[in-house]
Amino acid sequence: MKTDKKYISILEGILLPVIVIVFWYITTNSGRIPQSILPKIGTVWTTFIDMCRSGELWGDMSVSLLRVLKGYLIAAVTGVLLGTSMGMSKHIKNIIQPTITTIRQIPIMAWIPLLILWCGIGEASKVVVIVLAAIFPIVVNTESGIAQTPASYIEVAKLYKLGKVETFLRVYLPHALPQIQTGLKLGL
Repeated sequence: MKTDKKYISILEGILLPVIVIVFWYITTNSGRIPQSILPKIGTVWTTFIDMCRSGELWGDMSVSLLRVLKGYLIAAVTGVLLGTSMGMSKHIKNIIQPTITTIRQIPIMAWIPLLILWCGIGEASKVVVIVLAAIFPIVVNTESGIAQTPASYIEVAKLYKLGKVETFLRVYLPHALPQIQTGLKLGL
């Protein structure tokens, strides 16, 4: 009985991709859609195999992955630092939050013309788009996790005369770590 449910679940998961491929095959072979808009499946498959054999695909993929890694690391470090600063200090939060909230409301697509003007069309503008897409969930979740640290924990740290760094490492960070990880996951 469990085996039947497993196979049904697999078939259900395969159903949509099969429908898409059949629709793709029918529409491209009917001649109604030009190949420049939607190429035939055979053309895509042949190009894929050629790019794998020549090594071009792996080179292009490595460049893209490196770009994503750069942008994500910049967003992660900056986002955690900003979120931590905002969560630990109401003064810093009052200064930074209005600007972050305003920038956050602008869709990524609206940034592209400005980024092309500011950074050009090279690698920098592409990395900045990734940073903009990833940084806001990291900042918001980090700030939320730090700010929700119970005041009693902070009072105990003061009684033990812990410095700011030690208070962060022993009180704020352990309490906020699940939300920081959530922000990092959403940013990725």
